[in-house]
Amino acid sequence: MADQISEQVFCAMPNGARWVCYGKLSSDLPKLTQMGQLIFMGKRIEGFWLTQWMTTTPPADQMRVVAEVQARFADGRWKTDVSQRVALKDVIKNLANALKKGDGKVIITP
Repeated sequence: MADQISEQVFCAMPNGARWVCYGKLSSDLPKLTQMGQLIFMGKRIEGFWLTQWMTTTPPADQMRVVAEVQARFADGRWKTDVSQRVALKDVIKNLANALKKGDGKVIITP
C-alpha cells in the first residue's frame, strides 16, 4: 500500500530493496523525498496487479499461495481490519451503507 509513511519506510530500507504497491492508503499520493534512494542505492518501486498475476501464474502455484495466505489469516499471523459484518440475507438492503465507512473490510456472512 502507498502513502507518505510508506515512502519514509522505503527510505529506511536497505540497498536493493523493493517497494511493491498494490493500492493506496490515502487520497494524497506519496512524494519521493530522496531520489538518491533509487539512483545510488538500487531500490525499486513496482506496481502489483492481482489479475495479471493470476493470468501468468500456473494454477498449482496459485493454489499453493492461496492456501498459505488462508493459513496465515486462520492462525493469526495476519489480520485485517473489519468495519462491519453483513448477513447474506441482508446484503441488498445493507451493503451500500456498510461500504461507505471505508475504515475496514466488510465481511459478508452466511
